[in-house]
Amino acid sequence: CADATLDWAGATPDCADAEGLAGLLDRIGNRFGFGCIVRPWPRQSWLPERAVGKGALSSPAVPATCWPEGGRRRPLRLLSPPEPVDVRVDEPRGPPVFFVRRRQVCRVRTVAGPERLECEWWREDAPPRDYYWAEDDEGQRYWLYREEQARWFLHGLFG
Repeated sequence: CADATLDWAGATPDCADAEGLAGLLDRIGNRFGFGCIVRPWPRQSWLPERAVGKGALSSPAVPATCWPEGGRRRPLRLLSPPEPVDVRVDEPRGPPVFFVRRRQVCRVRTVAGPERLECEWWREDAPPRDYYWAEDDEGQRYWLYREEQARWFLHGLFG
């Protein structure tokens, strides 16, 4: 292709992919309006719900160097708002042993964490959170966090 454009991640796609993507975006834009098509945009925040914004499709692509490093494990599905869950722990500040979500008991088989996330220093509207990666007996993986006063929430689902 004569004019290779950048894809949503900032990489140069091959010609067939670029033409197929352009055709798809034209069809979606004509059907729903081009203002409805957005791309993810990185924002400076450690809190997951604030770390990604929406940018117009017509805005320039974000270079891959602007995104956070890839070493952090994040769920594919982020729940908005996070769901409150009842959690049982063996120690006061320990990891979850099981939790109840929508009246279903999920027994934790493996757990990793915590990862402490806090809001930005200029914002004080969110308490610190301790995140845990938990897997239940059926193999479903969850992203749970604990706030102050031992309040627990389910924030995301992996896979």
